[in-house]
Amino acid sequence: MKNSPIKFSGALACAMIIFIAAAFPAAAEGREPDFTIRPGFYISRPTQEITVRSENYYIMGVAYPEKNLLVNGEDIAYRAENGSFGAYVSLKPGRNYFEFSQPGESGIDIYINYIPPGEDPPRTAPEPVDEILQDSMYPLVSDVIKTGEIYYFYCTAPSGAEVSANLLDMRIELKQAEEAGYGLPARFEGKVVAPYDADEKLVKNMGKVRYTLDWEGETSEYESNGEIYTVGWMAQGEVRARDYMTNVYKSAEKSYDYFSVMDASSTDKITGQTADMFQLSSGGFVAKSAVEVVTGTYKPKSQVSLSFSSDFKGESINLKGAENAAYVVSYDQEAGVFSAEFFGVGNLAPVAAFLKNIEQSSGIFGSADITAISNGLRISLELREGQTVWGYGIDYSGGGTVLNIRPKPVLSSDPDSPLDGLIIMLDPGHGGKDPGALGPPGGENGPVEKDFNLDIARKAEAVLTKLGAEVYMTREDDTFVELMDRAALSEQVRPDLFISIHINSTAENSNGARSEGTEIHYFTPGSKSLASSLLTAICVSAGRLERSVQKTAFIVARPTVCPSVLCELGFINNPYQYEQMMREDDRWNAAQGIVNGVVDLLRE
Repeated sequence: MKNSPIKFSGALACAMIIFIAAAFPAAAEGREPDFTIRPGFYISRPTQEITVRSENYYIMGVAYPEKNLLVNGEDIAYRAENGSFGAYVSLKPGRNYFEFSQPGESGIDIYINYIPPGEDPPRTAPEPVDEILQDSMYPLVSDVIKTGEIYYFYCTAPSGAEVSANLLDMRIELKQAEEAGYGLPARFEGKVVAPYDADEKLVKNMGKVRYTLDWEGETSEYESNGEIYTVGWMAQGEVRARDYMTNVYKSAEKSYDYFSVMDASSTDKITGQTADMFQLSSGGFVAKSAVEVVTGTYKPKSQVSLSFSSDFKGESINLKGAENAAYVVSYDQEAGVFSAEFFGVGNLAPVAAFLKNIEQSSGIFGSADITAISNGLRISLELREGQTVWGYGIDYSGGGTVLNIRPKPVLSSDPDSPLDGLIIMLDPGHGGKDPGALGPPGGENGPVEKDFNLDIARKAEAVLTKLGAEVYMTREDDTFVELMDRAALSEQVRPDLFISIHINSTAENSNGARSEGTEIHYFTPGSKSLASSLLTAICVSAGRLERSVQKTAFIVARPTVCPSVLCELGFINNPYQYEQMMREDDRWNAAQGIVNGVVDLLRE
């Protein structure tokens, strides 16, 4: 298909038209994978003189394989059959020179400057300024303040200037808070009491702060990046997530050890804040830039009633009255317990009928327990013997929140089409303007990561389809697709498996020629078994070194609707593995390994 990076059929095609049009650009006329290396003698990395902070560097390039290859008069050890090579060099402080040579060829000179840690060049003295610095003005992002409380304005402006802050009809004089030479950058501060409003339940957007600078006879005005919101004494500040998969962190310090996510339009109460983060009633922290403050008259939450239903797709728990509730899900596979906590919800209606319905009607769970927690409720579900949670998702509809839970799919009884009825999504990483990692020839002289990813995905698609699966590709050609759009596709299509296909690489200061093998990354607990099955099957089929299964917060490994993984099939900057993966049979073996891993998992 020329106009879409993913193919659909039947009713799903109709349902997805609007989503695809909004989520993806028109498919680019990119290159088809070409698995040949331009012969010659050249260096692909570095392409010019560089400065580094590590004492080693991995130089890559291509040389004529039939000729000797030297660097500073010594043989290069890491050379593959068709000319790819890597040279791992040691650096001394200062400027390092490396001469690469082959008989009958012009030499190639490489210069690498090494600055050891702790030997930074001296910092230059601050320069005078004649304006208020834009990114110094409070608030940098949205800030929420209770009416009647003191809060502070600040900015950085020329020392010796007169500075004021203006919010609605309030004018606050800012005083210079630190010493600095005349005209040099200095911090200015001021404070004010947040004004009361007649409606004590009102959450109000006060707008951006306007700053006025009087400096050397001229007056200029500026506006803060963020807005101020005031919260009445009887109101509760809330935020709403702007985008799909909004990160919620365990602390105010961002890390990849996520606490949870907020889906688009989900809301949670604000319990605290830092300069750039809101603390939520769930206990997590969300970036202020990722959410919007809910304004208007605060209304107490409606009573929540629970109901259970099931169909051929799975089972659902409906929290009627819990509109757009934020949530945290945990799944202990070994203990056989699946729990979901919902925050910012109202009081709970009687649950006896709901609990009885779970016990009598659920095929996945044998019992349920409901617990009131701070700012919400917890639903704990105990799995029946032999059952597992294959995936889950949240829908917001009808003024409530619906938790959808999927059981493990089963193989077809038809031996020729064991995957009949299954939906599998393959995600060839990178594409279009994003080449991914580069091999020894660089970006223009040989295949790059996006080429390997697409070709292996196509091969896996062909085999999976032959076995009866319905396969969707996040891209079918050399098209660029945003990472978040790839993950969102999984949530929209709701496949039985999501497999992202990549080729690995290493940092420039490590010896890429010694890195080899396959590793699989997962994030959600229910995805670990898929990762393990794929690792074993791919390494057996393609003859790879079995490296590891790792829990990693890659975006495409984070969807929860089904087991989702990211496969790193080999190392592109290893000359030997690079040329191994260029062989057609090797890419078929890798694709077959993916298929075998899928079938093996479903047979367990």
